[in-house]
Order: sequence, then structure tokens, then C-alpha cells
Amino acid sequence: MDHNIQIVLADASEEFRRVLALTLVEEPGMQLVGDTGDGEEAVRLVGELQPDVLVMDVVLARMDGLEVLEEICQLSARMIVNPVSMQMERSRIREIVMKLQNER
Repeated sequence: MDHNIQIVLADASEEFRRVLALTLVEEPGMQLVGDTGDGEEAVRLVGELQPDVLVMDVVLARMDGLEVLEEICQLSARMIVNPVSMQMERSRIREIVMKLQNER
């Protein structure tokens, strides 16, 4: 592999981010380049770091996942976004997924 898959993680749970970071360290070809529990910070990190993948909780501080998605779709057309949440209503998650599909 020529380069590592660069990942930014945006999740409200600091514990989840820590566990995933520990998991990624052991995965060849993957590199966690940034993490945050804040939506505005997630947008900043994506713009600054231009990761290959954003793993994002849809419930974040200051800016929710849909707002983050709207911002980052303007920054990067090549990034994969994986919205995840145990706390959000299914209709809101569907709205985010549909937004992702429409942006591609």
C-alpha cells in the first residue's frame, strides 16, 4: 500500500474515541490523524487534514452530524463519511444518509 488510510474520528464519547484509536494503531494501513467530540472542530480538522475517511457520530457538540456533513461536502468530494449513532432517531439518520447520497 502506497499510503495509510487517514481517518478523522468525531464522536461525542471520549471513551469510544480512545478505544477506536487504540484499535486503529494495531491496523496496518490505517492512521488516526485527528479526533474530536465537537462538530465545528470536526469541520476544521477535515479542512486542515483532508483525511480519506471521517467516522462521525451524528450527535456532537456545537454542530450536529447533518450540519457537519453539509460543511464538509463543500470541502472534499473524495472523502468517505460514515455517520454512526446509538442516540439519534432513525429518521434523522436516514436524512443524513440521503444527504450523503445526494452529494455524490
